[in-house]
Amino acid sequence: MRKFLILLTIAIIFRADISLANTELLKAEALMERGHTQEAYKLLFRLLREDPGNDEIDLALARAASSHHPHQAVMAYERLIVKYPRQAIFRREIASVYMSVNDPKSAERHLRFDHTLDENARVLFLKDLEKRFDPFQRHWTLRAGTFYDSNANQGLDSNSISLGDYFLTLDSAKKIHTGGLYFGGNINTSYKLSSPWQFVTDGAFYLRYGASDELKDVGQEYSQWWRGALGFRRTGETDMLDFRVKGEVFDYDFHETVYSYGGELTFSHAVDRHMFFITRASIEKRDYVRNHAYDGVYASIGEYLWLSFGNKHEFNIGARLLFADADYDHYDYNGYEASAWFRFRLQNEIEVSPSVSYTKENYDGPATILEYNDREDKRLRLGLSAKKRINENLSLEISYNYTDNNSNSNIHDYNRHVVNLGCAWSF
Repeated sequence: MRKFLILLTIAIIFRADISLANTELLKAEALMERGHTQEAYKLLFRLLREDPGNDEIDLALARAASSHHPHQAVMAYERLIVKYPRQAIFRREIASVYMSVNDPKSAERHLRFDHTLDENARVLFLKDLEKRFDPFQRHWTLRAGTFYDSNANQGLDSNSISLGDYFLTLDSAKKIHTGGLYFGGNINTSYKLSSPWQFVTDGAFYLRYGASDELKDVGQEYSQWWRGALGFRRTGETDMLDFRVKGEVFDYDFHETVYSYGGELTFSHAVDRHMFFITRASIEKRDYVRNHAYDGVYASIGEYLWLSFGNKHEFNIGARLLFADADYDHYDYNGYEASAWFRFRLQNEIEVSPSVSYTKENYDGPATILEYNDREDKRLRLGLSAKKRINENLSLEISYNYTDNNSNSNIHDYNRHVVNLGCAWSF
């Protein structure tokens, strides 16, 4: 009876140790899921010392160590490969770690034992790894297509309007619809400095031509927008800080030009791999060539929540505060914007993205000298876009956007429908 009790006690203790080890392993995996790989690595390293032959711990340790402790990751993968030499996933993951420390020969050596890859697939896999771990990264997109705009000049329903106690007829105040062509693009680059810092840049442009004689008469036949920015990004396990200095130019017919320059700050915190909180702030100085009354400082700050579902669908919702300090006090304003954006990835390489935003702007004076009440604008935007991927680089795109600007000043009251149809090339 005494021997039985001793054996029973040992069994209970052994099972408790196993349960505790499993609990700690689950805790480490949960930390990795939330992006806390350093904490997971420390916990798994302790578990490995307590149970050096546990394959689950070795695999979890290898994956947790890949980013910040690549040599420990290699050792863990090597132990697994000795036991399971024909497991292709281990060969590919250790090859990825070797490429991260700039050792392509060792990466290729392991991939030669991956019997699921032929020679061509192995070469392509290595090229993909080289591209992924290249310190200089760049991504750019070009877009071209045709559009229809029901109100290209943001005009009124008619040339007759009321301002205060007066009824006026204004030439060319009526909205102008047009078809036309557009061409645009953007590029984003990053260069890895000493970890965790990167030097980042971005650039973008958008050119539009409206094929309408009426639009030509009011000097809005052509429009263009250009942007350039550079700065630094710091990327941690769960946090990312990005600061850029930017300059932008917007222009109608090389005549009504607006210059802006300033700074942008983005901070994101990952709760886990599927949830991010994002803070965005910007401040810029604007110069209006044709109307210096609008010159001044414009700023915004906002908070957003980003969610992903099943690695296929995305959801972004948030709000920001808006501020303007113009040279002419009546153009000063404060306000807010609430927005939501979705992306659904469907079958057959189709993406559908609905969006909605609501903006309210309260100005410090009337819109014109004929009015008595301070100007107040409420703007609703609705959007729906779809993209069909043709191949790795080419996609077909279509979008619809509706804007309803409801202002207490009739001269700023308008609605607008815009449809775009075109192609996008991404590299």
